Amino acid sequence: MNPFIVTYTNKFKDYCDKMFFHNLHQMAKDYTVCIIDNTPGMAYTHTLAEIISAYTWKSVHLEHIEVDPDPERTVFLRSVAASAERCRELFLQSGCDHMIIVESDVVPPKNTVSLLYGDLNKVPSDWGAIGALYYPGFHNYEQMGLHETTHTLSGCTLYNRKLLEDTPFKWNPDNIHAFSDFWISYDAVQKGFKLYNA
Repeated sequence: MNPFIVTYTNKFKDYCDKMFFHNLHQMAKDYTVCIIDNTPGMAYTHTLAEIISAYTWKSVHLEHIEVDPDPERTVFLRSVAASAERCRELFLQSGCDHMIIVESDVVPPKNTVSLLYGDLNKVPSDWGAIGALYYPGFHNYEQMGLHETTHTLSGCTLYNRKLLEDTPFKWNPDNIHAFSDFWISYDAVQKGFKLYNA
């Protein structure tokens, strides 16, 4: 197992940041970790640096990005897309075999990496992503266990390097209610990749 584990966050998530990073460390301390802060200004990045410095990581990278604040109505959408895309770029520069996104208000179990990797021998070679978090409106809660789906949103998701090599995270100004995880799911299916929930 050689995952590149990423999260993107913002000061809006500071209500759970200490708990989140404590849990992320328990889950990811033996792997490469990348944290993107998309809060305007550097103050929250410094706070995050203090939080993560309390833990011993195999490899941790903290980076700050900002998007143009105008137009204001799409700033959150654009921040998420830019953050996810920066995670993808850094992953592709790494020697890691898969990327796992864990959103910064999600607290998965400590054995999440081994659980997700355990599903790899159950899916065909043309898999694109395996999601571990279900969303109302996208997923059927009656289907439990590993099963094929049309959307694997990025709450806690394992991505195939083959998918990410030529499929960016993006947003679309013609649909500002759809975030980058929706679009990468859409693009994956269009390219012939299969998506799963675990």
